[in-house]
Amino acid sequence: MLGRNQISDKEITKTVGQALSRSGASSQPRITTAVYQGTVTLTGLLQFSGQRSPILESVSSVAGVHRVVDLMQVIERELLAPEPLRPTRQSGGVGAAPQNKTLDSIPNVGEFHDS
Repeated sequence: MLGRNQISDKEITKTVGQALSRSGASSQPRITTAVYQGTVTLTGLLQFSGQRSPILESVSSVAGVHRVVDLMQVIERELLAPEPLRPTRQSGGVGAAPQNKTLDSIPNVGEFHDS
């Protein structure tokens, strides 16, 4: 039963959804909300840690929200970088210039052998 001037959990849920849309979280389909007696619990996955603060601020500002429980997790994807080049052993020793081979320097290239 609601007391005077209290907002129902159903109305809070609706308003929180709108607030999430305005904060840009609508592009985050993995965020779910649960509301119980003015306490909003947020769960789901964020792509970047920088998304957390605007979401929490927008939900906290909703009328009727007394508390926000943040159970969201950040799944940051690292940009894949190529493996660093590792030195290889060459006949020239350490620091020797790499050997560039051309087709002319590779045996049997361009030659036709009749068997």
